[in-house]
Amino acid sequence: LMRSFSISSEPMWGKIKGMVFEDLNDNGEPDENESGIAEAVVYLDRDKKAVTDGDGYFYFDKVVPDSHKLALDLDNLPINVVSKSDSEKSILVETQSASNINFQLMTLGMIQGRVFIDGNNNGSYDEGEDAVSRIIISLSPEDKKTKTDRDGIYIFEYLYAGTYVVSLDTSAIPLGYQLVSPERWSFDLPVGGKIINTNFLLKSKPLIFETFPNKKKE
Repeated sequence: LMRSFSISSEPMWGKIKGMVFEDLNDNGEPDENESGIAEAVVYLDRDKKAVTDGDGYFYFDKVVPDSHKLALDLDNLPINVVSKSDSEKSILVETQSASNINFQLMTLGMIQGRVFIDGNNNGSYDEGEDAVSRIIISLSPEDKKTKTDRDGIYIFEYLYAGTYVVSLDTSAIPLGYQLVSPERWSFDLPVGGKIINTNFLLKSKPLIFETFPNKKKE
């Protein structure tokens, strides 16, 4: 009797590697000055998962050569980080080769300042100076508004890079005080930038005493 034997072998696997990083210059490629995002979650065909290492890299070994879908889990990112590209991408994996694919992210910025009474007229906030709460601060072109808290602080968070104008509603300035700083500030917010100490300064109005001529006695 003749017996035939078949030798089974594993498929000739491919690999996928990539990086989740902050794309500061918007060129789609990680550069030396651009940081990787650690602990980001990437899914392969929705059933396999990889978590980025401390430098933002992820890997999938033993991938069947074919077209595959990779998806970045946006819900697992820090709240101030957003994707600059499609969070789901297609990639072709070939036999005994490593296919590379990246996900570009961007950190959102913030603007913060304070409204206070500049008691010593030095143009900056010092401990013990009175804060002014419930002043309306507007941000354009985002058309956002907020009010200063009990410490006189206002914050606009999760902002994309761009040019912004912050302005104060002078109608809520307390009686007896006047604004001595500009009514609005304009500046360019970089990617992930934090602009703080955008302050509005108040001081008490000078007292004006009226004098009346003495009446002559008749």
